Amino acid sequence: HPKHFLPPNFPLKITTRNLDLTLNRRRDLPAPPPLKPASLFPYPPVKKYETVFGVSWNVKQPPKTVNRVARLIRDLDVKMALIQLQFCEIRSAREVYSTVVETFKRAQKRLGTHVESTDMWVHKSHVGRGVVLKSIRPRARGRADHERRRFTHYFLALKLGKPPDRTLKPRPTKSEFWLDKPPERISLSLYPGITRYKT
Repeated sequence: HPKHFLPPNFPLKITTRNLDLTLNRRRDLPAPPPLKPASLFPYPPVKKYETVFGVSWNVKQPPKTVNRVARLIRDLDVKMALIQLQFCEIRSAREVYSTVVETFKRAQKRLGTHVESTDMWVHKSHVGRGVVLKSIRPRARGRADHERRRFTHYFLALKLGKPPDRTLKPRPTKSEFWLDKPPERISLSLYPGITRYKT
């Protein structure tokens, strides 16, 4: 019987005598501990709206062409990305330019108007496959060819902060490589007296 598993002095019937209606809890149960202030928690506060996303659906260019523009502005700050898109001769650069501007304006509404174009950088810039329109192109001698017009979805993410340093470092020359790491001498098992440099 469930009565045998209950602790002693446990009221089998809850009435208004042992129920505090103001606090919505039983009087015989201990009160819950008070909540700690947010400053005492060990976890750092979460920055809201640190990353702002933007998207442009069904760009009238194939994904292979739009990806060339998406790679162009990746890991650049917003100011330099807009300058690169202004002088880009690819047609899809206009759509990417408008997407960057709209996303940056949305970021200023969330983070504040004090955020400048040099304070944010392009964290993600990639494309996705959109719709594919299929049609028939008439050819000579009564023939017909299939024609596919591919559309592209463009995705963008602007992040608050400075862009990472992705500059390519020059490769060391052969002499600098050997000076930093001298060659190791190894012995041949067949000829123990003869050694050669490990390449």
